[in-house]
Amino acid sequence: AFCRNQQVSGSGDQIYTNNIISQMQIKASLLQFVAIMMEHELMCRDVLLENQRIESIKTVLAYIRQHYGEKLYIQDLSALVNMNEQYFCRFFKRSIGKTPIDFINDYRLNKVIRLLETGDAQITEICLECGFNNMGNFQRLFKRKTEITPLQYRKLYLSKKSE
Repeated sequence: AFCRNQQVSGSGDQIYTNNIISQMQIKASLLQFVAIMMEHELMCRDVLLENQRIESIKTVLAYIRQHYGEKLYIQDLSALVNMNEQYFCRFFKRSIGKTPIDFINDYRLNKVIRLLETGDAQITEICLECGFNNMGNFQRLFKRKTEITPLQYRKLYLSKKSE
């Protein structure tokens, strides 16, 4: 593939050429090689896509962990990984097993539970600190998760701890 009049220099496993025709022939050969590999399913494109998906989920989860106390919007989460909102919601649920909103609420509730067990802050303060801006919604979600109110949970935990 190399002409006699071109300059070729090599060191180890690299070959350099200044001839544009040779460069194009090499690129064409490489593309043909890749096409044959893909045709026979010898390329791991799925692995690359899966790695990209994993990195996207890691990015979103890290963001949620850092900002759970703030208002979180699907629009912002989807923008982090360059997806439209509808696709992002389907992608997140397929990856995590929960919708983004359910995951965020569950993460926040776990933080609330830890704060109820480790501190003596008022429940309203804990609610706001963990990103719940609606006390009624917070109470409903907490009771759905634990089957008791936050105040009952704290009293129950403290009574078990003192035994």
